[in-house]
Amino acid sequence: KFDVVSPYFNMEEKSQRKGFDLILAESSGNGVWITEVKSGAINQAGCPNTSTSSFLHTAKNDLNRRLNEGEMTFWQNAINSTNNSILECKDYKDVIIGILDDELVAAADDDASSNDNNVILVSVLYSDISAPFDPNVVKDTRNKIDKEEIFHQVMTLSIQKSTFEKVAVFLFEEE
Repeated sequence: KFDVVSPYFNMEEKSQRKGFDLILAESSGNGVWITEVKSGAINQAGCPNTSTSSFLHTAKNDLNRRLNEGEMTFWQNAINSTNNSILECKDYKDVIIGILDDELVAAADDDASSNDNNVILVSVLYSDISAPFDPNVVKDTRNKIDKEEIFHQVMTLSIQKSTFEKVAVFLFEEE
């Protein structure tokens, strides 16, 4: 249902991008989703549930802060990367750029609000899958975030893999 409309890496430096991790657009062109990914090893207590929930909350807090700031750079980067990524279908591109540009204007006017944005919060837990996180923890965390009503719509995605390479293989297979 989504198209990736921004590259994960900066075009110039080939380093990780500043701002949003990924911009996705609904294939219909009617919605944009800002994606934030948090990943790492299991916490010191050794609890995959706590670690997964913590990563989702960190992603939420980071996006909530950035989407409510009057920082135009995040939106300029999103517009530039989207403009460079969508090479065909001018009408689709114009709709997506228009949505992002509205957010840029809101940031410039100090009227930025996370409530205007759809978000996808992603956690990637690198730990032995013999001790998996409970999927209900992800569902409960998302329900708590929904109740805060800080975003327009929220999706969550949580992955647990033993190694980084397994995550890469999974993503390539899903593509």
